[in-house]
Amino acid sequence: MNPYLANIKKIAVFVISLILCSSVFAQNVIENPKIFVRIYDLQGKKIGKGKVVSITDTSIQLTRSQKKIEIIPVNNIGLIKTKRSEGHHVLVCAATGATILATAFVIDVENDKDWTPIAIIAGTAIGSTAGALVGLVTYNNKNSIFYEINGDLSKWNEFKIIMNNKK
Repeated sequence: MNPYLANIKKIAVFVISLILCSSVFAQNVIENPKIFVRIYDLQGKKIGKGKVVSITDTSIQLTRSQKKIEIIPVNNIGLIKTKRSEGHHVLVCAATGATILATAFVIDVENDKDWTPIAIIAGTAIGSTAGALVGLVTYNNKNSIFYEINGDLSKWNEFKIIMNNKK
């Protein structure tokens, strides 16, 4: 294999991985009116998560699929957190890193069939570890927002105004 071609492939895979990881910072701009939230009760236990369908005077409606809508009354809500959790963020970055590096390693040894399984395993292991580390480091840039409601209707009305302005 031409050594220049191998270097170009490695550079291309590196550039693609940078582009895929840069989407992490795209969460600062809310373009979709259906905002993802996680809702916790007054004791701090998660009671719901999903995209906001509507916010009424007494409840919030969430959906995790197009068919099922969950209604949570205000008096049960203690805290609302926007965006997805740290674990989700790390898992997505790890899967992306594993896929990219496994593909790069297989491309690098494509002429030697004996090394292909080892390349897949090594690429997956190294890529998932590196992706998870990138996910942990970049999670702080997600800018999740916490709204403390504690069943209070005045705080709920403030939350409604903020969410209506984001749509």
